[in-house]
Amino acid sequence: MIKTAIVGLGPHGQRIMVACKQIDAINLVALVDRNVEALYGVSIDRVYTDYSKMLSEQRPECVIISTNGPSHYVLAMEAIKVGVKYLLVSKPLTCRLAEAIKLFEMARKNSVRVAVDHGLRYDTTFEYVSGLIKKGTFGTLLHVYIMRNGIGLGCLGVHSFDLANSLFGSFPNRVSAWVDEPVLRNPRGDQFVDPGGTVILKYPNGRRAIIEQSEAATGSFFTEIHGTKGKLQLDSKTGRVVGQIKSDQGLEDFKLPEGMALMHDTITLMKRTLESLVSNQPIKADIEVGLRSVEILVAAYQSAENGNVPVSLPVTDEKELNRFLPVT
Repeated sequence: MIKTAIVGLGPHGQRIMVACKQIDAINLVALVDRNVEALYGVSIDRVYTDYSKMLSEQRPECVIISTNGPSHYVLAMEAIKVGVKYLLVSKPLTCRLAEAIKLFEMARKNSVRVAVDHGLRYDTTFEYVSGLIKKGTFGTLLHVYIMRNGIGLGCLGVHSFDLANSLFGSFPNRVSAWVDEPVLRNPRGDQFVDPGGTVILKYPNGRRAIIEQSEAATGSFFTEIHGTKGKLQLDSKTGRVVGQIKSDQGLEDFKLPEGMALMHDTITLMKRTLESLVSNQPIKADIEVGLRSVEILVAAYQSAENGNVPVSLPVTDEKELNRFLPVT
């Protein structure tokens, strides 16, 4: 069994703890949180408020970082330096693109397996849809539209960026964006500012994704996928998945598997992400996936501040590489 520690026992860290307990390969040996009250009542004997002390005493093989975004880089680098071989980092991977690149290089140099919790890559419905796209069931994928409510481009929007990347099976080459003024107070603290906005991702051969992240909107997490031969709509609030495909008579309903529904169960998604991390199989949500989501976020802010002009990827401007985004 792999000795594992979780750092950060907020709501997401608690969900990850539940997922860990469902995986036979994981031995959860320690929990860390700077807030001692977060550690009250947990079922793990070894709890710490000092991360470095935990690393020294427990020597975990796997560290799961579910703290707020600005701390991810320092915590992940320290884990790698003491010999941890498995890392799961909450999104965003880092709050500076330069840090994400350094972390990527350090992990590769030290042969560390790193996953980022872009769990939608492990959602069974989206996996099925991606399979249809690869088979050409809906022709060539042209456009993806994703609408989500809540805070903000850094917290939830990065999931949408990566969902679009996953559906297209590639990364965009240009980003255009409009960033909104903040609407809601971030529940994690006033030091975090993470508004919504509209982001257009342009992929090779004229394909594109439109990401709408709205703090003011109510409703569901909605995805619409358009190909040359058909389309799909997925609504996470109702679980409803609807497909249509071209025929000689026009658009006809596409028959989906019996009982298919989009169920956004975070614990299940984290369990599948962790199982991938500690296996010998390729990690779908690997560190490059996390890095590219940070890059898109940085490019979105760059575009918005410069009259919404498209920003070419990869980002190379030194100022943008070191831009700090106070998101989590």
